[in-house]
Amino acid sequence: MSIIAGITGQPAELIDGAKVNSLIPLTAGNGVQLEGRTNGVAIEAGKVGEKITWVTPPAANTNFTAEADWTNAYITLTPGVWLVIANVNAAYGSATTSDSYGAVGVKLTTSANAIVENQDKTLLVGFGDGTRGATIKGTIPLSCVVYPSSNTVYKLRGLKIDSSGTGVALLYNENNARSEFFAVRIA
Repeated sequence: MSIIAGITGQPAELIDGAKVNSLIPLTAGNGVQLEGRTNGVAIEAGKVGEKITWVTPPAANTNFTAEADWTNAYITLTPGVWLVIANVNAAYGSATTSDSYGAVGVKLTTSANAIVENQDKTLLVGFGDGTRGATIKGTIPLSCVVYPSSNTVYKLRGLKIDSSGTGVALLYNENNARSEFFAVRIA
């Protein structure tokens, strides 16, 4: 635990022996101002600003006929406070001229498939006479703050919902349209 003292002029020691004044510049009248890292080096594990992303991104296209894990779409977070962000490319194609609606969905879940912080979203497509048989693409954004108390796996699951049962629901990660899934330690 770091002790921040010395704001009145007497520097306090941190656990590592560094002076608070050398880490947090004091600005007269404005309180404390934190400096960001400017050397281009990644933040160390366990430090605020650490970034975790999927190790192997998912395959280019994954077709979902029922709710299932998106292969390789997971991250493992250590204890702390994390901002989790996913921007998932999705597509729904109407396979017949009788479809009236269709949707492709994404859920952020734990390894036990429990939805995290209401992060269950869909790209809903309504088909009229001129759009039946078409494919609609979009990006589904997910974000939330999580507080794991032990190493915890978070994953993305895809699903398909439609009126005819014949539509095609895809999550995709292609060269010109990358999906992303990562977390940044914020405390």
